[in-house]
Order: sequence, then structure tokens, then C-alpha cells
Amino acid sequence: MLEWLDAPDNVLAAALRGQVAPTDADELYQSLENRFEAGFEHVAIMLDISEAIGFGAAWFDVERAWLPRLAGQRRDISRYALVTDDPVWRRQALRGAAGMGEVRVFHARQRQEALAWAAGQGERMAGGL
Repeated sequence: MLEWLDAPDNVLAAALRGQVAPTDADELYQSLENRFEAGFEHVAIMLDISEAIGFGAAWFDVERAWLPRLAGQRRDISRYALVTDDPVWRRQALRGAAGMGEVRVFHARQRQEALAWAAGQGERMAGGL
């Protein structure tokens, strides 16, 4: 299940809890596309998967369909913060998010820090609206 989190408009912040479905990925990427269509040239993502079950192949099938579409819009994911304690996902995130701008992986206890970093709080986020 996808749960939306409070965040500035230029930050897509969500938590995946319980069983993850391909529709969760579709909803996330549709929201990202909506932000780009609303005029944001740079959007940051904070995704908490620390309580997700089944975050894997089905998600990536949907992601593969969306990423070329988003890349074709010449828009930018400026920061990507992933929240997880799973060591496999921590390593995979750093490999899989190549080309998405700045990427950082946070532990579950650091969720607020992850959101603040994604939002560029305490520092200027280059190119933000």
C-alpha cells in the first residue's frame, strides 16, 4: 500500500507499507509525471520502503515502463532519498538510481532526515522552483 507523506510541492514523498503491488508504482510515477506537468523542472523523491513486503520484480516492471516516458520530458529528478534498513536494497538503490541526480540511502530511524535532505532544507537545492 502506498501512503503519501506531507512534503513540499517539489518533493514526492511516500511510504510503501505491507504488500506492494504494481498499482503502487503506477500511482507513484503518475504523481511524479503530474508534478512535471504542473511546471516543476526538478522534483525530489523520498521513498520509505522500510515496511514494504514484495518490493521487487513487479515494481521494476512498472518502473521500466515509466522511466523512458519521464526521461523523454527532459525533466529532472534532482534528489532521491530511499529509506530502508535492508542491506540488499541499500546497495541496490545506489546502483539502480544512477542518473537520477543525487542519491542517498537512509535507515528507517532517519525518515525525517531523509525528507529534509530531499527537500533541500538547510541547504539550497539546485534548480528548485
